[in-house]
Amino acid sequence: MNRLVLSAVVLPLLLPAIARTEVAHATSPSACEPSNTVLHAAAVPVPGLSTAQVDNATAIINAGALLKVPQRGQTIAVMTALEESALQNLTGPGTRHADALGLFQQRSDQGSEASRLDPTASAKQFYQALTKVSGWQNLPPTLAAHAAQRNLDPNVYAQWWSRAVSVFNGLTTGTGAAGLRNLAARAQLIADCEAATAGGRFTVNGGIRYVGPLSPPQLDLRAQQFAVHGGNTWFDRCQAFVAQLDGRPYSGYSTALDAWQTFEAEGAAHPLTRSDGVAPPIGAWLYYSDSTNPAGHVVTYLGNGRIASTDVFGRGRVGIGPASAITDGPWHMQYLGWAPPWGGA
Repeated sequence: MNRLVLSAVVLPLLLPAIARTEVAHATSPSACEPSNTVLHAAAVPVPGLSTAQVDNATAIINAGALLKVPQRGQTIAVMTALEESALQNLTGPGTRHADALGLFQQRSDQGSEASRLDPTASAKQFYQALTKVSGWQNLPPTLAAHAAQRNLDPNVYAQWWSRAVSVFNGLTTGTGAAGLRNLAARAQLIADCEAATAGGRFTVNGGIRYVGPLSPPQLDLRAQQFAVHGGNTWFDRCQAFVAQLDGRPYSGYSTALDAWQTFEAEGAAHPLTRSDGVAPPIGAWLYYSDSTNPAGHVVTYLGNGRIASTDVFGRGRVGIGPASAITDGPWHMQYLGWAPPWGGA
């Protein structure tokens, strides 16, 4: 849905003069609390992993469940171990330090040799360090792991996030006891957030504030033109689409979640947990995720619960419809929050 394609605007539209960006400060009567969804893993085959690697990843995830660390933290732990040890319980000298051992390459000041070589104990030590990081749930995963591990390169873990998501998903789904338990946890999350997202319709904003370079009438007209004349080449290009809708040839972000995490790190995001997170202004970019899609999804908000989106209303096409089409029905993605185009720049 979201991989960046650098291409020119496909429509011969004349973009009006760039208007001054306005930012809404609407408030919502309620919003979701930070997700406390904790998932459990069962050791099942995962493509590309050995039995030992599967067992280690399972132990990492379940150690997080014991400490009630939510899904995002559990996935960050898997990502970290993929980089540090390739999910192998290394018993010899580490590649970075002579005293580094185990799945997380923990050093002698981080525990006894026995605890560092115990998958569950070493994972618990990582989680304890992670949850001490202020605001870790809103940091890009690589920065959260970097802060917990105290290494030199803050971006070293980024390459493993997509793989960590797929491993995590492979070990937390299925029809066994763990899979059914996780279904119940996910259902509770949906129930807890339903009031805040109003079924994807959002809180009604009484003002006519908007963000981005186009006024609401201009944005609506341009979205309709894309929907009618935009063709069927938009599959996997949602982040490119919202940028082109706002008049630029490309967005500058590789995926929707890459953009969202950038906005979070810059303080430009309005996540679901903020009071205005479910009251997006017209022109906002709305972001979504689920555990099966590491790229996420982004749409443009047109007001009154309407969005302009790729793929949702027709594969590869731009369509206009209710935001509930993403949170409900076959897509069933989780709403993360909104951001001004390019973070308000």
